[in-house]
Amino acid sequence: ANPNGFTPGVTLNAGTGEVTVVGNTGALNDISIADANIRVYPGGTGTAATPFTVTKNTSADGESARTNFVVYDSLGNAVNVGVTMTLVARGGGTPGTTWRYDVSSVDDNDGDPRISSGTMQFDENGHLSTSTPLSVSIDRTSIAGAASPLTFDLSFAAMTALGDGQTASSSTMSKLSGNGSAMGELSGFSIGNDGIISGSFNNGLVRVLGQVAVAGFANAEGLVDNGGNLFSVGADSGAAVVTEPGKMGTGSVTSGALELSNVDLAAEFINLITASTGYSAASRVITTTDQLMQQLLVIGR
Repeated sequence: ANPNGFTPGVTLNAGTGEVTVVGNTGALNDISIADANIRVYPGGTGTAATPFTVTKNTSADGESARTNFVVYDSLGNAVNVGVTMTLVARGGGTPGTTWRYDVSSVDDNDGDPRISSGTMQFDENGHLSTSTPLSVSIDRTSIAGAASPLTFDLSFAAMTALGDGQTASSSTMSKLSGNGSAMGELSGFSIGNDGIISGSFNNGLVRVLGQVAVAGFANAEGLVDNGGNLFSVGADSGAAVVTEPGKMGTGSVTSGALELSNVDLAAEFINLITASTGYSAASRVITTTDQLMQQLLVIGR
């Protein structure tokens, strides 16, 4: 029931045919109904009639605050949720104020946008008396593949402004934070010194995709060189101990760095000189052979 004693709902006077609609207290809960909103459609081809004349007895009154925000179902679809807070009472034997919350969602699939309602108590300093989160469930059965119901918690622990209902200033309410997000696609990744691979998604989230593993050996000098910078376990190296980078004596991972040459420069220069000398000697052999062929042709003449 409202603080003025009226109970929200719809009543019908069977004798006069008068329909009375009572809303919740609070300026944001004001109800607007036009004459054309209620029509009668007779059978056959009759024209729709407007049998009622709507009269507004009183405007909605009382301090209230409202905020709208978006949550996401299991498929990443946006679901609109609204929360209205209405001042119910000041004092009344208990220091502070009492507010009623009404949670609604037009995306609720059961045909009724009303989700839940209840009261909250603030102390004389404007602090919420309880920090227990409010569990909200929204029906999503008509969305193929989505988990139903969509369940999440509303935490009002950070609310203090609504306690100002004892003052002349109006209260405000807004969503501070949330941990839901829309569906996202991988847009990039990075690797940390600990080998953890973090993926960046176009919805602003960062998630761990995996981790680079490293192996340590009791005697790294005992590994067998297979060439091409590849090594295998040898008789004197000991078994591989696979662990995370930086643990058990292993090194760290450096991401985004260009590795310098890891070959023996002196040996490569010797190989280069040997190849160059061999090429020069082979070219001289070809030149000498060409000269001999020319002399044979001269002798034949």
